[in-house]
Amino acid sequence: MDFAFTDEQEILYDSVRKLMNKHAPPDYVRRLDRAQEYPDALYGAWVEVGLLRLPFPEAYGGLGGNAVDLVIVAEELARKSPDFFMAWSGSVFCGLNLMLHGSEGQKRYWLPRLFSGEIKFSISMSEPDDMVANLGMQIFGGYGCDMEFDMQRHFRDARAATIAAGTSQMQRNLIAGSMGLKVR
Repeated sequence: MDFAFTDEQEILYDSVRKLMNKHAPPDYVRRLDRAQEYPDALYGAWVEVGLLRLPFPEAYGGLGGNAVDLVIVAEELARKSPDFFMAWSGSVFCGLNLMLHGSEGQKRYWLPRLFSGEIKFSISMSEPDDMVANLGMQIFGGYGCDMEFDMQRHFRDARAATIAAGTSQMQRNLIAGSMGLKVR
């Protein structure tokens, strides 16, 4: 089995690295981190070059990329900051969920807006989901860790989402702060 990148994947790798070096120098990354700001300008650059369209079928305006293409992009975005990967992947993975489970009308309505940058998708989870996952693991016991049961995936995803997104209190503080409200 050959694990080498194709010529196109090498070009993708180089292009995304150059894009990130140009639009996300260390000072930009530090400024966003300190100010707790969303990378709007960088997201716009991703839209402009089509990174959001990468994994979607051409019939919907996508580029028809595959899983290896996604990993290449994810690695290059996360190399600068895991937050960049989460900003990109939230939109892409929610869009893929829409692609798999949405109606034809929903796909035709929402995907062009995602690709143009008009909208962003995000994932939202909270501690209640994490608590349900913990209770489920207690019920399943050792079986909850077995790949045969969906419980292991739910537990893993709930824990990772709570860690990546922050607690509900952190989310409330971020929302309140963005609305100009004083956070205690």
